[in-house]
Amino acid sequence: MTTALPDRIETALGAWIPRQRWFAGKGRAVLGTTLASAVPLTGSQEAEPTGFLALAHVCFADGQAETYHLPLGLRTHLPAALEPYLIARLEGIAVYDAGGDPELMHRIVALIARDHDTPGARFRSQGGRALAVPTDTERTRPLGVEQSNTSIVIDDRYLLKLFRRVVAGPNPELEALTALQKAGNRNVPQLLGSVSGRHGAEEATYGLLQHYEAHAHSGWDLALRSVLLSGGGTSGSGTDSFPEAAGQLGATVATVHRDLARQLPVALLDRPGLEKLAVQLRRRYVRACSGAPQLRRYERLVHQVFAAVATLPAPLPVQRVHGDLHLGQVLHSPRGWLVLDFEGEPAAPREERTALTSPLKDLAGMLRSFDYAAQHARRHPPVPPAPPAEDVRAWEEASRAAFLAGYTAVTGLDPEPWRPLLRAYELDKAVYEVVYESRNRPSWVDIPLTAVERMTAAAR
Repeated sequence: MTTALPDRIETALGAWIPRQRWFAGKGRAVLGTTLASAVPLTGSQEAEPTGFLALAHVCFADGQAETYHLPLGLRTHLPAALEPYLIARLEGIAVYDAGGDPELMHRIVALIARDHDTPGARFRSQGGRALAVPTDTERTRPLGVEQSNTSIVIDDRYLLKLFRRVVAGPNPELEALTALQKAGNRNVPQLLGSVSGRHGAEEATYGLLQHYEAHAHSGWDLALRSVLLSGGGTSGSGTDSFPEAAGQLGATVATVHRDLARQLPVALLDRPGLEKLAVQLRRRYVRACSGAPQLRRYERLVHQVFAAVATLPAPLPVQRVHGDLHLGQVLHSPRGWLVLDFEGEPAAPREERTALTSPLKDLAGMLRSFDYAAQHARRHPPVPPAPPAEDVRAWEEASRAAFLAGYTAVTGLDPEPWRPLLRAYELDKAVYEVVYESRNRPSWVDIPLTAVERMTAAAR
């Protein structure tokens, strides 16, 4: 049995990390990678596989650095099923991403169930009920979706979410889920435990354990199906009539916002605060132009939309929000909509992700997601022909109206006085999406770029 990471592991990780979907430093020159720590995953017997929870520092040519959490496995003989997770073979040992190894993922759950402490890591159960230690490796697998982190279904009963980019301090998602669970909110999966360790002088969260919603469906998948099956129309029943489901989703988001406001700090943004927000939005746009120069041609009109924020009636209520809400962050289950992934924009600094913000930012994110679903279904239908453009647009408008109406029915908020802020947040999100797609999925960049064109044209 191998009990230590092999030499040259840093070189191997330096070549492997930048190729991963969750690596946030794409497009930046990497100077080197160093292993900061490696906490062993102790097992019930001294046998392979060996597991570690490791932290690696990635240093960039601009002088900045990012820290990544790497669950690592070591085996002398790597099974064929784990070959896709191979990082490197060093000194006769296969080093691989342990997120694909059911045995090591079960070991993490067992440590959480025992409230285990080890030098460098703390495993804690939460929620007040005993955890059953999983044994069925056939029902444990990573979720096959694009994420900034790694989520593993454990024994078809738990979801283990391993954070990849790690920052020091309280984890935004752990804070939000704890608050919502305390409020008795049933529109989020139940939080069952966490894994944390050291990041410099502070504690950092490595992962969360939640109840797995086995019979839930992604909001993104439901929206695409609705566009394609209905030809972009609004007929149908159940979730096939997506505008109706969008109204229920709006009500769900409203209950989440309500309970976050009850459990976490709130504030009022005065006139200078609104002016500062307008400046922040403009600065985000300027930074985005360096990564996506095609955005520069909209400069005058973008600034015009953001300047309108400074003239809104004060004060503006602000609170903790989701921060990165879209159709991929919600599930439709037999008990209704569930909201996931409260960490905010993964690439943003922690202080930005936990800043008090208008709930309209979340609404804007979901409205942008309706546009994404509509345009993606039209441009990339699984079976031609694509739905007619006018029907797709009608689907999007109906979904937008229903979502906002569902939200208003719970909150009593009249969105009309705040339309300039909602428009500004939508434009800000579209600008962010242009940069993201330019770096990660260039074939999709026309979707947010068309939205920027449309929103700035409306400002003329």
